[in-house]
Amino acid sequence: MLLPAGELRDLALSLDIRCSCGRTTTPPFRAMLVDRPKLASVALGQIVIRIRCQACGQPPVRVALVMATEHAARAGDGRGPRPWEVVLVGD
Repeated sequence: MLLPAGELRDLALSLDIRCSCGRTTTPPFRAMLVDRPKLASVALGQIVIRIRCQACGQPPVRVALVMATEHAARAGDGRGPRPWEVVLVGD
């Protein structure tokens, strides 16, 4: 969790963020760092702690680091192959 986000930029990783309100987002690290370059030096753990739902403003109930960005949107629906993932927050 102390790994800077910049180290993850070129690994095709995304965050699968799920909120109790039902909203799921999957921002890729590359896009996050283009939009907010200062995040490159911030530890992944600090990013996860600060994440809030774009719809309701609450912290997520689950954050997973997913490897296959093209499959990340299907991570929880059971229709496609599940990507490799490490759950950072949640059960």
